[in-house]
Parts: sequence; C-alpha cells; structure tokens
Amino acid sequence: MLSPAVTRLGLLADARLEFEGGKLVGWKSKGSPKMLAELVEAVQPDKRVLSSVMVGLNPLMRYENGQDRMVSGAIGFGGFGFMGTVRRGSLTVAGKALVQKGKLAPSG
Repeated sequence: MLSPAVTRLGLLADARLEFEGGKLVGWKSKGSPKMLAELVEAVQPDKRVLSSVMVGLNPLMRYENGQDRMVSGAIGFGGFGFMGTVRRGSLTVAGKALVQKGKLAPSG
C-alpha cells in the first residue's frame, strides 16, 4: 500500500499499485479513487512504467518528516506522474528478495 503522496493534483491518500515487468497493470485507492484514476489515465498505457526504484537503507531514519524514502526497508518509486513510498512492501528482483514486508531481506 502506497503511503500518502503529493501529486500534481494534490494529496493522494492511498493507493495499491500492481506492476508486471516494470509496467503498471492495476491500481486501486480507497481514499482517492478519482484522483488516482485521473493520474494514471493521463499517461498513455505504454508509458505507465517505473522510471526509478529506491530502497531505503538507513536504520536511524523514521517515517514522516519527509524522510520516508530513506528509512530502512522502505521502497520508493517514480514514474507516470508522481513518486511514492511503500512502508511495508516487498521487492523481489530476478528471483531474489531485497525487501520483505518492509524489512531488508537477509543477504546470503
């Protein structure tokens, strides 16, 4: 679930985004469904791709105060009109888990 994010249309309260191969294939929002639909539909389907993915590494940072993207285990992303942060997400790359439920996966 996406944490609240500032967009060109205002504050997006929440969003659940689904990606396959870096392309956005599904989206839902309980608190801002119209805004999320407008943000997504303003971008051509073939352009709805991730442009950046970030993984927070700093265990001293805490959520809020604009530092969400740096918190250990946070997943940040950008593309198709806004940037967002996922607090308790999971990220797997090439079959290897990097983040599991908001925590950095053990290496090894």
